[in-house]
Amino acid sequence: MTEEARPVRSEAARAASRRNGKKGKGPKTPLGKLRSSRNAFQHGLRARRALPPVLPEWLREIEDELVAITGAKGPGRHEHLDRALTASLLLQEIDAVYDAMLLQIVGDLQTSLVAPGITACESEATSPEDAPSRAVRAEPLSSRLAKELKKLHRYRRRFRGQRDNAIKKMEVTRKRLSTAPGKG
Repeated sequence: MTEEARPVRSEAARAASRRNGKKGKGPKTPLGKLRSSRNAFQHGLRARRALPPVLPEWLREIEDELVAITGAKGPGRHEHLDRALTASLLLQEIDAVYDAMLLQIVGDLQTSLVAPGITACESEATSPEDAPSRAVRAEPLSSRLAKELKKLHRYRRRFRGQRDNAIKKMEVTRKRLSTAPGKG
């Protein structure tokens, strides 16, 4: 566009643009930046994980069993051992969430037997007159939790597969090393 063809902005539009430019452009404080950086966080199950420096007792027992299979412990231990332990840790986390959600569904079903038709939004309504309009759009809490359980079930299968594959690879490596020429 040439200089003459550009539409002329009114002084009011330019003033409004300046006012809007002075308004907030995101969080300024470290706490606000941290909070906004986690806006999209949902559950963290797909994030890369490292084992904690000190393993819980139940995970140390699994480690000891797997070390008996591979014979590798300490720095430079078998590469698949960490994968199997990490998958076991994630499975334990998923199982805890899964169990809590099942208990919530059972509680919701018991509530619906006592007071049929109550939905999650109705029970969360801020005022009595607000409840009916929100309930029309809402789905029952047990239905929402069932969808979440389905997602968790997929993660459960995925991590079980990762754990089992890592253990199989450790066993294959152990067998290969025990039958290698020069051994025995």
